[in-house]
Amino acid sequence: MRKTRIGYVLGILLCLWGALLMVAGEPLLGEYHTGIATVVGIVGIGLIAEYSTKPKLRNAKTKSWEEGRVERVEGDETREVIS
Repeated sequence: MRKTRIGYVLGILLCLWGALLMVAGEPLLGEYHTGIATVVGIVGIGLIAEYSTKPKLRNAKTKSWEEGRVERVEGDETREVIS
């Protein structure tokens, strides 16, 4: 639980840092600062996605898919296979 919160907060801070670099990063990083700011923001978004609570539901769906209990129907819809 604590690791999840730390990762989530770190992701938010990285996103904010990337936004700050995008707006006022020229004095710190020079004329071409937007690339670094973009990468920092994307890493922050990745951390938020990794440490949010929703990926746990996605992992459970993937696990049941690998065990063969779920079959694909149309698109992303899935259903349980009764055996």
